[in-house]
Amino acid sequence: MRKKNVPAVILGLGVNGLGIVRSLALMDIPIYGFYNNKKEIGRFSKYVSAIKAYDVKTAPKQLLKQLTDFGEKINKKSFLIPESDVYLSFISENREVLSKYFLFNIADKDLITMIIDKSGNMELALRHNVLIPRTMYLDGSDDIDVILAEFKFPVIIKPLNTFSTTFPGNKKNIIIEDRDSLVRLFKNNNSLFGNCIIQEIIIGHDGNIVICSVYFSRDSEPLGVYTGRKIRQYLPDYGVTSYGVSEYIPEVEQISIRFLKSIGYKGLATLEFARDIKSGEYYFLELNGRSYYHNMLFTDCNMNLSYIAYCDTVGIDLHEKFKRQREGLIWIDFSRDIASFWRKRKEHKIKFMEWLYSVTRARSFAVFNKSDILPFLYSTWLLLTPVFGTVGRKFMKILRLRRCHKMTGNGRL
Repeated sequence: MRKKNVPAVILGLGVNGLGIVRSLALMDIPIYGFYNNKKEIGRFSKYVSAIKAYDVKTAPKQLLKQLTDFGEKINKKSFLIPESDVYLSFISENREVLSKYFLFNIADKDLITMIIDKSGNMELALRHNVLIPRTMYLDGSDDIDVILAEFKFPVIIKPLNTFSTTFPGNKKNIIIEDRDSLVRLFKNNNSLFGNCIIQEIIIGHDGNIVICSVYFSRDSEPLGVYTGRKIRQYLPDYGVTSYGVSEYIPEVEQISIRFLKSIGYKGLATLEFARDIKSGEYYFLELNGRSYYHNMLFTDCNMNLSYIAYCDTVGIDLHEKFKRQREGLIWIDFSRDIASFWRKRKEHKIKFMEWLYSVTRARSFAVFNKSDILPFLYSTWLLLTPVFGTVGRKFMKILRLRRCHKMTGNGRL
């Protein structure tokens, strides 16, 4: 069997998974994708054979059986790659069984556990002399007094991990502007104790959050490196990238490679940093041990990390060295960026024409691809359905009011 015919199996087909699908499809690799939620737009890509999967959170044993059955059926080891932390954790926990049917390169189990846990992230960084914002793990109410005495506000509260900790309002994180708000939050949500960290916010905002995405071989050597900047996020300043640009940032590259080599890292990783606008220093925010949300930008600027991971894992020689990334390429996730713009506009941080002009500059896209249009059409339908629903409800309300008006005799024909 030719090595390039080794199938790729992607766990999760959201925006991240769709980027992996398209990146590997460029190299003519057969692709299967497992999805659980009907809103996972990647399942509509023409490049993937999509398979409805058991929920990794509620039915992990059934999912494991489904994957092993799949492996037996196709009778060849496939390249396995996770879209999210929950799938990364699943692979790590079941690596012995999965390795009989799949090929994958991820960090050791203990290291994965620390990476997924936000407090573990910070502990690793401190151990290896990487600059971090002031951070504290809250175990009980006594810790609140320490925060009030030693921390500067505003602060950000992050879950220890994003797939098993539920924040009020299902938020990804919580921004606290003052001491009274912090006390009130924990008084009303005791379950947060032991399940989150508190971190001082580095003043930088959107445009000063930068990332470094890499692939490290089994020998812990970097085979591909990308650096770039988040221009806009959703939620603004503290969320997922909605508008980003490729930019070579040598200092961030150096910090990231030194850190990952020192911990013996293997596989895909993305490190996020905040640049302090006063000092110019880069503060480590988090390490993700998997493919990153806007990985399609990496591919579009000549750094196809998904394919590099595939080649190294299945044993294809990367004779052709990847060139330095193309700089200045802009990527957009349109649906998230609309939401980011709307919030920023309310706060008078951006004007409509400024935002519209920035949108026209994008040449790399989370969803849109004229050769693979169905995911875009489906995501557009998902975006517009609530709008149509609101318009429809307002229209029906007007009809009911008109009808009541006529019935009272105030609007006789």
